[in-house]
Amino acid sequence: MGITDSRYERFSLGLQKNLTMRMYHKSWGWLGLGLMGLLLRLAAEPVTIPQSFDGAGIVLGTGTYESGTSITLRAVPQVDWVFERWEGVPEGLEQENPLVVEVTVGLEPKAVFVPEEGAGRFKGG
Repeated sequence: MGITDSRYERFSLGLQKNLTMRMYHKSWGWLGLGLMGLLLRLAAEPVTIPQSFDGAGIVLGTGTYESGTSITLRAVPQVDWVFERWEGVPEGLEQENPLVVEVTVGLEPKAVFVPEEGAGRFKGG
């Protein structure tokens, strides 16, 4: 098989057509996001999502991620505590648990836990 093989030519044309369509579909012009996306992907910043909470509990899913990554955080309260809300997350997501959010530079989610009313050793709160 050589370069003149018809199967090779069809593959080449198909590949070129797919790249062109992809570049046009996701483009800012003919340069396209196909190439820009690759460059942006290589330049993605690592973002650390720390363990951050008020009260008694833990946040699962923290760590270091590339910006633009979708992650799931879960606030898990200790015994006799309940999850109340998130702080430092996009508007409208404060009550979500688990929380699905896109990692961005400056994202600093904090889980807020409060004592459960009528619970605990003394049942008085």
